[in-house]
Amino acid sequence: MREDLKTRLLEGEDLFLKGAYPQALQTFEAVLEEDPSNPYALNDAGLAYAELGQLDRAVECFERALQIDPGHENAFFNLIDQLLRYNQFDLAVETFLRYQEAIPDSEQKRKYEKDLARAARKQWEATLNANPGIYLGEPTEPGAQVLKIAFVCGPHTRFIFDIEERLARRHHVRAYHFPSRIDLAKIQEALDWADVVWFEWCDQILVEASRRLNKTAAVVCRLHRYEVFTPWPRQVNWAFVDRLIFVAPHMQRLFWQYFPGAASQVESTVIFNGVDLDRFTFRERGPGFNLAFVGYINPRKNPVLLLQCLHRLVQKDKRYRLFVAGVHQDPCFEVYWNHMIQTLGLQDHVVMEGWVDDIDTWLEDKNFLISTSVHESFGYNIAEAMAKGIKPLIHSFYGAEELFPKVCLFRDIEEFVSIMQSSNYDSRAYRNWIIDHFDPTDQINEIDRCLITFTKT
Repeated sequence: MREDLKTRLLEGEDLFLKGAYPQALQTFEAVLEEDPSNPYALNDAGLAYAELGQLDRAVECFERALQIDPGHENAFFNLIDQLLRYNQFDLAVETFLRYQEAIPDSEQKRKYEKDLARAARKQWEATLNANPGIYLGEPTEPGAQVLKIAFVCGPHTRFIFDIEERLARRHHVRAYHFPSRIDLAKIQEALDWADVVWFEWCDQILVEASRRLNKTAAVVCRLHRYEVFTPWPRQVNWAFVDRLIFVAPHMQRLFWQYFPGAASQVESTVIFNGVDLDRFTFRERGPGFNLAFVGYINPRKNPVLLLQCLHRLVQKDKRYRLFVAGVHQDPCFEVYWNHMIQTLGLQDHVVMEGWVDDIDTWLEDKNFLISTSVHESFGYNIAEAMAKGIKPLIHSFYGAEELFPKVCLFRDIEEFVSIMQSSNYDSRAYRNWIIDHFDPTDQINEIDRCLITFTKT
């Protein structure tokens, strides 16, 4: 580039930084009149057009810059930013896929890739939730036996999306999600269409369906945790259900204990949860002073013990900080939480960060994950931290020893402090534990083997 054009570009960029966008644009356009293929001037002009609210012209400039120089990082990221700013999500994804091979790998590029993937997942989830009965597409990896599988789920859909997506590669899958109102006619439609209908959660939806609908397909129900402590299982017509799936052995035992009549009427099996390792950035880590707590703050999460554990650590070393990714669910415990932070002098040691969508990024600078729950069926927050190589400290809730390494379990505050201050910190071992015990491919294979035992007669 000629030196005089470089000087004019710098003048335009200075005007841009001062907020003089029309004057800056005039400068960039003057450069382009003499050098129409200058990618730097095109990128700068795109930014100016964007600030002036002219999205079409901005996109055109960024696109031209990338056509001239496909590896122009600034134009690449600026184009994606503008498309997302105006909710042009599909075009943003298309842009990333079209040019990403020419863009050097960097932390910024990986962040954009993660952000787009997360946004794509949210958009896909919203689509499924808004269209009960939506077909997920023709199987791309069909096996010897291809079934028609319908998934029925109420508002708590977080744990079913990955299973639906992965099984849709092997089978014909329809998703019947009901975020607000149950539609029994739609559920009957699912039963009439499918070979197998999967009910996610043993809740009111299964109760109503089992008592009021015609059983025209095999029925599977997956029970997570809270349902065992409700009356719902007692109200299910278990003749309607062919197989009950539990996510952990201790949940199966509790079900047998609380509902012995139901347990004798339905076959059951345990299929552990899966953790998608691709969503969590691993690196070797070590001890430090940043502690993480992830989840709602309610009585089951045991905030009393959490604050007592933190207090004992701070007595030993005031550098410890507890970062909380979550919100209060119980006003009584919120009052207690705030009071005890003041009473124990923890004001400078507790950082409330609200609800966090990108847990992978949020956990990046944390050294330990603390879980003080009195009961869990699994504990995704624990497994996700381990997938990143972060050491978990887990209160020994009923069933914890069947899920996580015993060396990470504590029964009281003294054991908590002992584990925390131990020199035993092995990031690779934590991630390998998740690989060995909660591989999502193993989970899908087990589910597949379970489902293909059913065929419509």
